[in-house]
Amino acid sequence: MFGPPKIVLSDQGTEFNNKLVDGLIKWLGAEHKFTSAYNPSTNGLTKRFNQTLIESLRKHAETTPNNWDKWLPYVLMAYRCKIHSTNQFTPFELMFGRNMNKFENWTRQGTNCEIIELTERADELKKLSEESQQMALVKIDEVQNEQKEYKIRELNL
Repeated sequence: MFGPPKIVLSDQGTEFNNKLVDGLIKWLGAEHKFTSAYNPSTNGLTKRFNQTLIESLRKHAETTPNNWDKWLPYVLMAYRCKIHSTNQFTPFELMFGRNMNKFENWTRQGTNCEIIELTERADELKKLSEESQQMALVKIDEVQNEQKEYKIRELNL
């Protein structure tokens, strides 16, 4: 994300529910919302991401645990370019409208290469705005409906 948040969602722990944090959030002009206790559906995505991040950092820094912060940019980059099962897109692709550059020479050779690159980029942006975001929303709705049906079945047992 970029820029200050409009809404800060946190649990009711003292590390988030105090005068210092309240002052910071008011200074940012954001709204502070609290999750309900013992309601994992409120911030389950965040908890799942944090779990994935911690597991990845632990694996990469197991020989030097005090240097975990050196691995953070690489672990985040790997996460951001991985296709997610919920929406079938990478977080990077949804954020920027294109796939992340790979570590290769991606410049083009030949005449009119700038025009070709601009045309291809414009086509990518058009495709993203017309198709990709809509497909992602449909996939998210499908997964949410499956989760709702699962919960209903679980409650009826």
